[in-house]
Amino acid sequence: MPAQRQASSTVLGVLALLILAGLIIFGVQALAGAGSMGGAVAPAPSAARVSLSEAVIGDDVAAVKAALSSGADPNASIVTDKPGREGMTALIHAAYEGKAETLRALIDAKAKVEARTEDGRTALMYAAGWGDAPKVKLLLDAGARTDARASDGWTALMWAAARGEPASVKALVQAGADVNAANKWRQTALMAAGRSGSAEKVALLLESGATANAADMNGDTALSIAAANDTPPAVIEALARAGAPVNSTDADGVTPLMKAAERGDAEVVAALLRLGADVQAKDRANGWTAREWATKRDDEKGRAVVKALEAR
Repeated sequence: MPAQRQASSTVLGVLALLILAGLIIFGVQALAGAGSMGGAVAPAPSAARVSLSEAVIGDDVAAVKAALSSGADPNASIVTDKPGREGMTALIHAAYEGKAETLRALIDAKAKVEARTEDGRTALMYAAGWGDAPKVKLLLDAGARTDARASDGWTALMWAAARGEPASVKALVQAGADVNAANKWRQTALMAAGRSGSAEKVALLLESGATANAADMNGDTALSIAAANDTPPAVIEALARAGAPVNSTDADGVTPLMKAAERGDAEVVAALLRLGADVQAKDRANGWTAREWATKRDDEKGRAVVKALEAR
């Protein structure tokens, strides 16, 4: 009898272990099922939504739309440690370096087109200077103002003229932008276009009524600014034909011819000579003529300028 009782106890122990194992397996399966059915188990990290800020910075159109549809504020400032982007809203950042589709999604979500950064720049200014014409047109169609000014007086047209596309300049002019507006240094869009060296942008602005003989606080006109920068002779000639004075002087008495001579640009020097530039004029600080400005370079470009001056 003791042997029978021992055998029975062994059987009952085995059965108990089997039942316990079954309960454990059932519990594991139940937890797995709850996770797959949206229960208390957290989703995998890859399933988590990105924020609107992350989506805009990543220029992920689908993620931007998903964030907006889930209730993200289209007017919230983006979160980034990248310098120069303080106070940018999602819309401004998209205008600065995003796809047109990203910008459109934000506009459709009623993002404020007149939002500004800490220095007063708008989305239209960024689209004009750093974006492209399609984004400029999207913002104009959404009601962006062409007369808005940043804290330094720059307008969207000035930015387009300085570093944007000719098509952006054209779109802004057609939308009513003031071609003769000046910033706090009295610089105009035409001066910015002259510095950029773009004959197309200069022509667009002149055709739209830009004043060629306006001078900034330093006494520089669009022509003298162009002469001091890497600008094709055609730009100099177009500005002169439009009324820019060839022999204007800046605050130091430096003429466009002297500026081109100092830069070592023999082609621009030749163009200015054809237009009547005065080779005998002297600056106030040094008493130098254009020839002396070229000579002080002491290089091949300077010698080429001297040769052009002597061949007049």
